[in-house]
Amino acid sequence: MSNSQPQPSPQQPLNLSDILPYQEAFNPKLYSQGLAKFLLFFALFPMVLSWLTNLTGVGGSLRQTAGFLGIYYACMWGVILHDLIKPYRFSWSNTITCVTFTALVGIPIDVLLQQIPPFNFLYGGIDRGGIPTLIGFVFGVGVLEEFVKALPVYLFLIRPGKVTDPYTAAFYGAMSGLGFAISEGVNYSMQYAMGLGEGITATFFGYAEPSNLLGEYLLVSTIRFICLPLFHAIWAGIFGYFLGLSAISNSRKTTIILIGWTIPAVLHGFYNTFAETAIGLLVMAFSILLFLTYLRNGQKMISQTLKQ
Repeated sequence: MSNSQPQPSPQQPLNLSDILPYQEAFNPKLYSQGLAKFLLFFALFPMVLSWLTNLTGVGGSLRQTAGFLGIYYACMWGVILHDLIKPYRFSWSNTITCVTFTALVGIPIDVLLQQIPPFNFLYGGIDRGGIPTLIGFVFGVGVLEEFVKALPVYLFLIRPGKVTDPYTAAFYGAMSGLGFAISEGVNYSMQYAMGLGEGITATFFGYAEPSNLLGEYLLVSTIRFICLPLFHAIWAGIFGYFLGLSAISNSRKTTIILIGWTIPAVLHGFYNTFAETAIGLLVMAFSILLFLTYLRNGQKMISQTLKQ
């Protein structure tokens, strides 16, 4: 038996196409993939926005920038939620309809209804503390905002029969929630900025440290643009999930819709009440886990609903 070692093959010269495969990098098949699109969009969008603003001199106002950032983070959550929920039927037109209706129509409806009974009374109790605050946030803010976010899903998808399953309805509900968060984020950003300006002015009179104000502004803006859109999407997704179940129910449509309305309204109200405490964190963590559980048990819920 020979103990000779295998001889290495002659070294092949490195080709330029191996060192710098530029042709493959610009191959349409590469950037047509979902991952490539995800990385390109989320890495370049803010930089492109800044470049266009500097180039044209158009835009750059606080409201415009806040709006673009809101859209940016909403798109990020939209991609993640689509992969998580896996709706049976996806449509760009339905997605855009839900987002824009809630952002442009739903918010004004929300503001209008806040001015009339019983919501004006409930909203008035928010600043009283204790039980009145909890009642105001649950039966006022929670009930009204979750209604507004569910409105386009019901009017344009469930009622016409375009969507008849909980997964697809949950997805479009979540998209409506993102639309709500975009509009709300812009409005709150304006308030935060005005408060920041007043606070910095006040530092000249010895009221606070500018560094603390800037740090707080950065933190609350991050929460408003990144965390709260997901929260709104999850609560609206839960309502959408039950709207989808109601579409396949034979006898308990109203009951299922009311249950789907109540759960996110209560979670929303409790979070708002205790947002500055550990309880708020627990409420939000439970909301996320509950939503994931609904998605995991979707087929079981569909089977049970069809029997009713």
